[in-house]
Amino acid sequence: MRVGILEYGDDRFVQDLMSKLPGSEFLKFSNVGIPVSREFDVVVDRLSFQNKFLNSVMKLYSLAGTYVINNPFAVACTDKALQIQLCKKLKIPFPNTIVLPSTDEVYDFSEVVGKAGFEFRYPAIMKPHDGYAWDDVYVVNSADEAGKIYRAVAGRKVLLLQERVEYQEYLRCFCVGRKTLFVKYDPKNRAYIKDDLKHLDHLKPQLEQWMLALNREIDFDINTIEWTVSGDEVFLIDAYNEVPDIVPEALPHDYYWWLVDTFAECVRSKENERNRVPTQSP
Repeated sequence: MRVGILEYGDDRFVQDLMSKLPGSEFLKFSNVGIPVSREFDVVVDRLSFQNKFLNSVMKLYSLAGTYVINNPFAVACTDKALQIQLCKKLKIPFPNTIVLPSTDEVYDFSEVVGKAGFEFRYPAIMKPHDGYAWDDVYVVNSADEAGKIYRAVAGRKVLLLQERVEYQEYLRCFCVGRKTLFVKYDPKNRAYIKDDLKHLDHLKPQLEQWMLALNREIDFDINTIEWTVSGDEVFLIDAYNEVPDIVPEALPHDYYWWLVDTFAECVRSKENERNRVPTQSP
C-alpha cells in the first residue's frame, strides 16, 4: 500500500502517523503533468486547503483513482453559511445566524439585520463565513458595535452574525472515519481539558449520530465539530475543520495517541476505495 503525505515535514502528528504506516512518504510538487497516473493508493492531504495549486493537484489525483483524505471536491462545502442550511436539513440545532452582504456600500445595519425574518438578540459573534483558526472573530454587544465592525470589514470579507450562546460546557469533537472522540475545550484559552464527560453520556449518542450524518453529507473522513452544552440543550457552533491542529503538547496523551492510531486505521481502510466526485451521486 502506497501512502502519500501532503504536509510540512516538521509536523509531529504526521511524523507519528507515518510511523504507523510503513512505506508512507512526503509529497512535494513543483509542477504536474496532466493527466496524472495513480501513483498512490491513499494521500493524506493537510495542505491544499490553503493553496489553490495543491487543491487542483489533489483533485487530479482523486480523479486518477487515489483516495484523498479529505475529499478535495468537498472543500467548497466548508463555507460556514452553508453549514447552517445543512444543519437545518439534518435537524441539528444551531444559533440564529445572519449572512451579511460583502460590499463597499454603506448599509443601514439595523435594516440589514431586521430583514432576517426572526428577532435577533445580542450579544453575538461576528466571524468570516470561511474563517479558520479563530481569525477575525469578534464579540459584539449591540447593533452599534456590530455595525462598526461590519463597515470596517465588509468590503473584504463575507461575515456571519450569530447569536452568542450561553453555555456550561464547550466540546470540540474529533471525527475520524466512523469514530468520534468527545473532548472538553476552553475556547477562551484555546485549551483542551481532560474529562471523561460521563455526565454527558445521555447526549453523546445523538451528537454522534448528527456528526456522522454531517460528515457523510460532505464526504469528510476527518473533521472537528464544536458544540455548546447547557443542561440538555446543545447547539452546533462550528461544523467544519477538515485539517484540525493535532499537537501532542496541546492534547492529553491518550487523546493524542487515539487520534494517531485511529487516523492510521482510517488510512489503511481506504486502500481500495475512491472518493466521491462531482459526477457521482451520494
